[in-house]
Amino acid sequence: MNKRYRLGEIEEAVAEMEERIDIEDDIAEIDDDFQIVVSGWSVYVESLNLTLRQGVACIWDTEAGLFMPDFDVTIVYEGNIETQEWLYYEQDGMVVTLGNWLNGRLSCEQIEQLWCGLIIPEQNKEQKESEEQRMKYSIKVNEVRARGQQYQGFATVVFGDSFKITNIAILENKEKGELFVSMPRYRFQ
Repeated sequence: MNKRYRLGEIEEAVAEMEERIDIEDDIAEIDDDFQIVVSGWSVYVESLNLTLRQGVACIWDTEAGLFMPDFDVTIVYEGNIETQEWLYYEQDGMVVTLGNWLNGRLSCEQIEQLWCGLIIPEQNKEQKESEEQRMKYSIKVNEVRARGQQYQGFATVVFGDSFKITNIAILENKEKGELFVSMPRYRFQ
């Protein structure tokens, strides 16, 4: 999906539709203690042959054992997004970052008026098919409020609106203090 906007309007437009943009993020840069995670969508400024992406700079947290978000960034790429080689990033919005990258060759007002395209990649056919084929299910749990009982509750699972399993027992292993499920037992006569 490609939509055209003025660069000064693009961040607000993306903010309004970001929940509906279901694209995985990407990693633009990574080393031992720093990485930049960027959005799956991008903004292409054709007149400058530059692509902009928003992202988050993450710092390695030794205590947590993972990268933790630190600050928002805008990343500038030359050409289209397939090049994957970023040129510059800054802790600011798209207009200011691009203005700083251009080193004053265009004013912020001129940059805001540049036409750009919001590039939202289409999911590939296999992804769409697998999402469509994913089984739908629902789970309902009823808690048993009796103290000292091994039974903690009962569950019902419905698969694909057509197959229903009831009376799935949720039990507690008293020795380990862990919960587990037991499938229903029916006797046929």
